[in-house]
Amino acid sequence: MASYLSVGLIFIISSGFYLETVSARSQDIRIRSYEETLSKYFIPQRHPISSTDNWLNARKGIVESFTSSIKDVKGAKMLQMQFQTEVADPEQPIIQRSVIGENIIAIFEGRYWKTAEDKILVFGANYDTPAIAQGLTDNGSGATGLLELAKELSEMLKNGGSLLYTVILVAFDVQKMKHGTVALDGKTGSYHFVNDFLGPMLHPSSGPAPQFRGAIILDSIMNYYTQPNTQLLASGFDKVSLRFSEANEFIKKKFIHG
Repeated sequence: MASYLSVGLIFIISSGFYLETVSARSQDIRIRSYEETLSKYFIPQRHPISSTDNWLNARKGIVESFTSSIKDVKGAKMLQMQFQTEVADPEQPIIQRSVIGENIIAIFEGRYWKTAEDKILVFGANYDTPAIAQGLTDNGSGATGLLELAKELSEMLKNGGSLLYTVILVAFDVQKMKHGTVALDGKTGSYHFVNDFLGPMLHPSSGPAPQFRGAIILDSIMNYYTQPNTQLLASGFDKVSLRFSEANEFIKKKFIHG
């Protein structure tokens, strides 16, 4: 869990984050914070129809966590992006139910914010679940990791760090729309984020257009396998950056498990 925070922070640092110490919190504090957040909001199922209260509680927790993290951080802000979509009824999969989803976005403005020199980096994780799922791993683990990354980044900025380029953290809603193989008319939270938020940001109707560094999605990050060759490395992973090249060699030496 703590290692995923480190990977995220290393990528931010290699993308233009400068500070004297890598972390403002000890590893023990980070692990304890992760466990507390996971237990409080993300263990039960969080389906918009079959477990609505849990779903809304997770949303409330994300808003509170982002709000608390970015308080007093210069150039940081949170947005709540609502959208309407359709979800299959778990008890009657052929029936579509209309729901109001909400992507929750934390923006950490870099020095080049709103200029053509900016290189936007996105971290994302969904916070809803299917009707039948283990809410802790899929994807409570990733959503919690996203919130902890916001805490860590905020602490680093409060302690003298600075960003050259903008970092955006987004908690996606309504990613688990289907029950079975039923086709739906609705769109996922990530679809609305890309098309209604990120796309217009990268292709503004006027003014300078920033560059896009990429997106790292935290999904089921507590899943771990000890058998060799159980970890999949995407083609070109070792060429993304020097840091990823080093990670690639490390993973190979460990017989590609994880």
